Amino acid sequence: MYNFILMPMKNKRLICIGILSSLAVVFILYACTDKIIETESADVATTRALNEVAFNKYYKVLPGTPEWEKLESGEEMWEVCQLPENMLRELSTEELIEACLQFPLAYDFTAFDDERSAIDRMIKEFNGLSELKVRNDATIKMIEAYQNMEYSDKLIKEEEVSSDAKCLGLTIAYWELVMADNDFLRKMNAEEKDFLKSVALGKYQMKLEHSDYFGLRNIEHSLLICAELALAGDKSFSEEERQLLVGYTHVYTLYAPEGLEYISRLVF
Repeated sequence: MYNFILMPMKNKRLICIGILSSLAVVFILYACTDKIIETESADVATTRALNEVAFNKYYKVLPGTPEWEKLESGEEMWEVCQLPENMLRELSTEELIEACLQFPLAYDFTAFDDERSAIDRMIKEFNGLSELKVRNDATIKMIEAYQNMEYSDKLIKEEEVSSDAKCLGLTIAYWELVMADNDFLRKMNAEEKDFLKSVALGKYQMKLEHSDYFGLRNIEHSLLICAELALAGDKSFSEEERQLLVGYTHVYTLYAPEGLEYISRLVF
């Protein structure tokens, strides 16, 4: 099964040299470096201290605080991370998106083999994302927030960098998985899907340019959104190509660079 997914088609067309060379660099870096996204995901496990302070305007109990250390189960962690009902009603959509991006358990998906199922559960069980799902203006503002997630050499390399900046790759991956979920994709009209595709392409290129920071896994998440949008769009695919894209949306974490290169040519 694994080899079938990664093998190029017998009638494989000429490879796009620019993309392939970039992915080759990514593969080398993925295999033999200690990229920030990987080391940070291990350090923070499934939680993170927000801005390394003990106060946040949305969450009163934060990872790293004595109050958090007293929690005895995952259920208690989820309970203290729920937004107050009166706050849910009063937050603007922009503020709600900010709260969802700062969700202390946002990186919980990294602890699961099936990331998409973990995110689906998060959308159902975290009231911030559940509320965002029913906001009429949510999808366009979510894409705008995604568009604003930019890599900065200065931000990443500062000695006193915040935990959020060090975990930029994980934050982008979390948001890409949320937007790739059917609950949000179904809400998007054609214009919003085109906007999302253009932004996802920009993030894909940004990750290739800074592959030493993002790594191969993060590239897979950008292609996941584009694969979902391609399947939902008007572009014509052969049955073999469509099955390959469907397979990618389920098992994208198993792909090697040559497999990703072929997916990128299908969706862009």
